[in-house]
Amino acid sequence: MTTRHLPSLLADCICYSCMLFAVILCVSLPGCTSSGSKTLPPASPKDHVLAQGQVLPAGGVVRLSGAPGDLVAAVQVEVGEEVKADQELVQMRSSSLRNKQLLALQAQKKAAQQQAQQKTGQASQQVRIATAKLENVHAIEGSLPRKRKLISIAEAQLTDAKELLAKLKGISKNNLTKEFVGDLEVDKQAMAVRDAELKLGQQQETYAQAVQDVELAKKAALIELEVAEELLKAAKEFSPVEVIDAQIATLEEEMAAAKILAPFAGRVLALNARLGEASVPQIPLVEMADLSKIVVEAEINERDAARVEVGQLATISSRAFEPISGKVLRVDALIGKPQLKPLDPLARKDYRSKVVTIELDDANDAKEWLQLQVEVKIETPTDRSATSE
Repeated sequence: MTTRHLPSLLADCICYSCMLFAVILCVSLPGCTSSGSKTLPPASPKDHVLAQGQVLPAGGVVRLSGAPGDLVAAVQVEVGEEVKADQELVQMRSSSLRNKQLLALQAQKKAAQQQAQQKTGQASQQVRIATAKLENVHAIEGSLPRKRKLISIAEAQLTDAKELLAKLKGISKNNLTKEFVGDLEVDKQAMAVRDAELKLGQQQETYAQAVQDVELAKKAALIELEVAEELLKAAKEFSPVEVIDAQIATLEEEMAAAKILAPFAGRVLALNARLGEASVPQIPLVEMADLSKIVVEAEINERDAARVEVGQLATISSRAFEPISGKVLRVDALIGKPQLKPLDPLARKDYRSKVVTIELDDANDAKEWLQLQVEVKIETPTDRSATSE
C-alpha cells in the first residue's frame, strides 16, 4: 500500500462509520422498526378518543355547474348571500338564446292555432254545405212519387182519349149513326189522343230524368259529405299546434337545464362564475349549502373505532372559536384512509380510520368556518377501551 492511497481509504472508513452510526441511532429511537414489521399509532387514552375533524354543513356543500362550454351571461348573486329555493343564481347565455327561441315558437303556435281554427271552420262549413245538399236531394227524392202519380194520370187520360176515339170511329162507320159524328170530330179526337200520348211521354221522360238526377245528386252529396268530414277530422287531429307544443316542451326542458337554480334555501359560499367565461365541469360555478345545521366529521383511528357509539359527548376545539360541545350523531361502517392531514407534521400517517359525524349543540360560531380542520375529543366509557398490540 502506498501513501497516495491513504486519503481514499480514510474516506471509506469515515463513510462506513457514519452509516453504522445512523443504523444504531435508528434502532435505538422509539417508533423506528425494521422494514419487515409495521406498528400502528398508539390508541387514545381509555376515557376519551382524540381525532381530527372538519366543520361541514349537515347536508354537505352543493356544487352547481352549467353545461360544458355554455357561457355565463349574468351573475345574479354574491358570496355570502342568502338565497331561496329555485332562485336563479347564474344566467347562462344558452338560456337567453333558448328564451328567444321560445318566444318565436309561441308566436308560431299562435299563428298555427289561428290557421287550425280557420281550417277547422272551413271544414265544418263544408260539412254543413254537403249536409244541406244531401238533405235537398232527399227532398227532391221525396217529390218523385208525386211525379210518378202524374204519369199515372197521363196514362189514364190517354186511355180515356183512346176509348173515346174508338167510340167515335164506331159511330162514324155505323150507317144508322154516322150522321151524328163526322170525320171532323174523329180527327179532333185523334189529335187529342196524340196529345195525350205526347204528354205521357214527356211525363215519363221527366220522371226518368228526375230519378237519374236524384241518384247522381245523392251520390255526389254523399261523397262531398264524406270528404268534408274527413277534412274536418284531419283538421282536428293533425294540427301543427301539437308539433309546436312538443317543441316548446323540449325547449323549456333545455332552458331549465341551462338555468343555475338554487336547489334549496341556503347561503352562497363561493362563486367561480365570471361574465363571458365558459362553464367547465371540473370547476363549479356556484358552491352553496344549507347552514341551518352544522356538523363535524371526524376521522377516528381504527383502533379507537370500537369505543365510539352514537350519543357519546364530544368537544370541538379550534383556535378560530371557543370549544363547542356536541354528541355523536352517526358512525359510518366503512374503514378507509384518512383524508385530513394531521396538524402535527411528525404524526404518523400510516393508519386507517372511520368517519364519525358529530352534531354540535351551538353552531353559530362554527358555521362561519366551514371546512376548517378542528380537534375532536369524544368521551368514552373506561371499560370499553381497545386493547393495544
